[in-house]
Amino acid sequence: QELTAKATELSAQLEEKSTALAAKEAQLEETKAELSAQIEEKKQELTAKETELSETKEVLTAKAEATAQQLAETTTQLEQKEEELTAKAAELTTQLEETRTTLAATETVKDELTAQLEETKVEATAQLEAKTQELSAKEAELSQTKEEMTAQLGDKEQELTAKA
Repeated sequence: QELTAKATELSAQLEEKSTALAAKEAQLEETKAELSAQIEEKKQELTAKETELSETKEVLTAKAEATAQQLAETTTQLEQKEEELTAKAAELTTQLEETRTTLAATETVKDELTAQLEETKVEATAQLEAKTQELSAKEAELSQTKEEMTAQLGDKEQELTAKA
């Protein structure tokens, strides 16, 4: 009887342990299923992220290629513009030198003309002075002649008065 009681007790304990183990296994299966679902969800999220990153990479690559193309075109345009500006600068430098040469020649001509004008002024002033002196001499001569004629006229008037 003692053995039977002991066997019954052990059987009950075994049943209890078996039930607990079955519950643990069920809980483990449930946890495993949840983790599998989470893993699958994470895989899908990761796949979506990879797709998004791949698309973003394609867009950025296309933009980078377009930017590189624009940069190459802009660089070419800038090089052409630089060549044009360099040629224009050379042309303007040549024109400036020609203008300076012309200006120097003009200054020389101006200086020569100024000297000639000054010389002409001096000559004209001398001629004017000579003419003025000549005129003054003629005026003095005329004045003298006038006085003499006035005196003669006075004499004639006196003669005529005396005769009358």
